[in-house]
Amino acid sequence: AINRMENEDVADWFRENYNGTFQTWPFENFGSNRRALLPHIHGTDGFYISRWRRIKYDPEGGQAPMATVKRLQTAGSVTLQRAEKRQRELTKEVLSKINEDIEQLQGELNLI
Repeated sequence: AINRMENEDVADWFRENYNGTFQTWPFENFGSNRRALLPHIHGTDGFYISRWRRIKYDPEGGQAPMATVKRLQTAGSVTLQRAEKRQRELTKEVLSKINEDIEQLQGELNLI
């Protein structure tokens, strides 16, 4: 398809949601990781290509979203024990932030 919603918007969504996991991989002599081939210009069917490269992940030093930890587990990139440990750490961080937000909201309600 040659539709912005099916091409550029999906690439933008991917960049926003996987920014710490993937980086753009520009095409040589083109300067961008995105390329559209159009029938009236290139003599092909309509194609859209958005090229990305996975960033290596250091589970000991980096911040990874839960989905990344799960993918790494499945791929065998880290041991199950290390992935579970990191998942517990991330869960504690999220719960701590939630508790801080609750305390702040309670303080604001007391002012009303």
